[in-house]
This record gives sequence, C-alpha cells and structure tokens, in this order.
Amino acid sequence: MIGWLLLIVGFGLKAGLVPLHVWLPLAHPAAPTPASAVLSGAIVTAGTFGMMSFLAPGADVVPWRDALTIAGLGTTYFGIAVGLTQRNPKTILAYSTLSQMGLVVAVIAVGLDGSATHGAHAAATLYATQHGLAKGALFLGVGVIAASGGPARRIFMIPMAMMALSIAGFPLTGGALGKLAIKEPLGVGMVPLLAGLSAIGTTLVMLRFLIETNRIVSSPSRLADRALVAPWIAMMIAALLIPWALFPDLAGRSLPYAWAPGNVWNAFWPIALGSGIMFAALRFLHRAAPEVPEGDFVVIGEAIATVSVQTFSRWHWPPLVAIRASFSLAAEWLAGRFDDIDGTLNRWPVAGSLLIAIAMLIGVAIAS
Repeated sequence: MIGWLLLIVGFGLKAGLVPLHVWLPLAHPAAPTPASAVLSGAIVTAGTFGMMSFLAPGADVVPWRDALTIAGLGTTYFGIAVGLTQRNPKTILAYSTLSQMGLVVAVIAVGLDGSATHGAHAAATLYATQHGLAKGALFLGVGVIAASGGPARRIFMIPMAMMALSIAGFPLTGGALGKLAIKEPLGVGMVPLLAGLSAIGTTLVMLRFLIETNRIVSSPSRLADRALVAPWIAMMIAALLIPWALFPDLAGRSLPYAWAPGNVWNAFWPIALGSGIMFAALRFLHRAAPEVPEGDFVVIGEAIATVSVQTFSRWHWPPLVAIRASFSLAAEWLAGRFDDIDGTLNRWPVAGSLLIAIAMLIGVAIAS
C-alpha cells in the first residue's frame, strides 16, 4: 500500500493533481513561452503516462480507484473555478491544464478495475496527446500575440480561438475526438455526467483566456519573428491532424463515427451553453470576479504564516522569546549554509547518487 501511495503521489505531483498542483500555476507564468509549452505539453502529460505504466490493475490497486477518480474530477473543477479568476493568459492556461489532466486521471482511474483497462488507457492517451499539442500551440500563440500588432494580430487571434475551442471539445476538432474517445471507458453514472458537464466550464475558461490574450499590449507596428511563428503553426497543424490519425486505433471507432449527427450535437451543446453563459456574464455582470492569487494554496498559506509569525512576535512571554531566538539562530545558520548545500546537490555525482537511492527506496516500498 505504501508503494502505491508513493507512486500516486509522485505521478500526481507531475500531473498536477490537487493539492499537489501548486508548482504548475507558479511555473507557467514565470517560464519563457517555449518552456511553458513544454511544461504543459510534455512534462505534465508524463505524469499521466506514468500512472498508466505503473498502476497496473489488480486487487491491491483497485481500492485507489475511487480516490483517484474523485481526485481527478476534483482537480478538473478546481482548475475551472480558479482559472476563471485569473488575468494572466499563461496562468489561465496553467489552470486549464490542471483541469484537463484531472479528467485524464479520472479516465485512468476508472480503468483500474481490469475490465476496461486497455480502452481507458487508449482513450486517455488520445486525450492527453491532443491536449498536449493544442495547449502547446496556445502557449506559443501567447508569445506570437504579444509580439504582434496591427492586422497580423487580429488574423493570429483566429487560429488561437480555434485551438482554444478545440480544448473545450468543439465539434470535429481533436478535442472533440478526445472527449468522444473517453466516453465509453467512463461508462454510465455520475462520473461520465460530471466529465461531460466539465466541457461547459472548459469553454468558459478558454473564452476567458481569449479575452485576456486579446488585451495583451503590443506595438501596432510589431510583427512576430518567423522563428516563433513557424513552430506555432506547426504545432497547430499537428493538433488538428494527429488526433484524426490516432482516433481509429485508440478509440476503436471508425472516422465516420466521429461526425455522426448525435456525436456532433453532443460536442456542440456544451460549447454553445458555455458561450451563452459567458456572453450573459459580460453583458449583465459589472463586477469583476474575485482574483485568486497564482499558486492559490501556497500564496494563501504564506499569508497565513506571515500573520501568524507577526502575531507570535508580539508576545513577550520569556519561554516564547527563547523559542523565537532559537528559530532566528537556526534560520541564520541555514541561510548561511544554503548556497553550499545547493552547490553540493547540483553536482552530478551527488545528484545521481541521491536519485539512485530514491529509486531503490521506491522499489523496496513497492516490493513490500
């Protein structure tokens, strides 16, 4: 059990499951645009692929199925709720990534009973692949928009809107194929219902992203460098075409199934409803939404800790004065040694040895 817990925590941290997600919305806004594309397109997806590779179905892992499903769907709606409060386009995309990876984890969790493992893993692979390509294109697009002005900027916003709506599952896009693929593995009941309704929230988040991206200030005469535009276009083409190439094998369905009228309607109505809600909010709600700080739990925790320390420092009871003095001396000692410790850990022999030791501990935990 300890081994499975370590695996779930490790891969959940990589995938951005709440409450292990706090690194992601802090890293995305601070990273250069290409690095953000890699973070959201590859590194986060690696966590879900790790779960598929190591969380094999069996009697000892099935008890984690419900917990993972709840964590996945909780992360999906958490990402939507907090993403709607953000103003930085890259931060909105970061919380959208949390939401989408949460849905992928829920699909993986459903397959842990063994009866639908292959179908769940195949569907999750298609969904995660499409998301990685489309989200990578959106991150690169933020850089393109920020470096563009005039007519080019308005033209560039059109494919950005197409990629954003693809994430939400607009009919006949890669996102619609991904959502169609996960429909059967999710089965019936509350889980597929919540997964389907999340498309409405994703639509709201993507529209919020487009609004904030269009507000990025740039010089009217500027034009993005071709070195940035070319990979952006290549990533968009991949996001449009690759899901169609993968759909028959990973979803187990023919391509005509994807454009059947019923499936097109099922993909369209959440987009339409989400767009209507956003229009009504912009038209009739005149108060700004509350803004949750980037990093949410960490920032809020830091604020609480700061207030607690300030309150604690006002007390002059002798034992507390001695404790404060001890903490101050310990903090000064650690601060003086931090650079030495950091330099030591950054040496390849030390880092490699630590990595091997951690891998051996995980192996022992799983074996036990």
